[in-house]
Amino acid sequence: MAGTSPQQPIGGHAVQFARMERAFERAKNMATDRITGKDELVSFFMHAWHLKDHVKNDSTLSDSIQKKVVSAAHASPILQVCRDVANGLKHFCTKPSTLTGGRTIVAVAGGSVTFYLVISMNDGTERRGLELAGEICGAWRDIFVSEGLSIPT
Repeated sequence: MAGTSPQQPIGGHAVQFARMERAFERAKNMATDRITGKDELVSFFMHAWHLKDHVKNDSTLSDSIQKKVVSAAHASPILQVCRDVANGLKHFCTKPSTLTGGRTIVAVAGGSVTFYLVISMNDGTERRGLELAGEICGAWRDIFVSEGLSIPT
């Protein structure tokens, strides 16, 4: 609207960080539901990678902090995996990437069924999506702490 000041992105960096963590918790709690669990995990990867955009556009942060956080995200190997999963799912393609594909595995033990999203890395290894998600949350926590940003609780 004319004559109004620019709006803060919906939530800013702290709200997006908390949103990412909630998506991770939902994904962990949905491991027994193949469709919903996979949807929640996909949502996690998108929220996690786009946290950098919330930092970059958060007017409450200095330009210096914004640049340091975004640079750290781009330099982090685990966040590059996050980028590739999020962008691959969003755009249904992979460009030069840390990944070669993914699949869903069904595990039955003790009468219960658990579904795992398995991501194939370009080094030939396979990683469970939830394990990667936990590492991604940890990487973002480390970046936030190193730049003096508070971690939402």
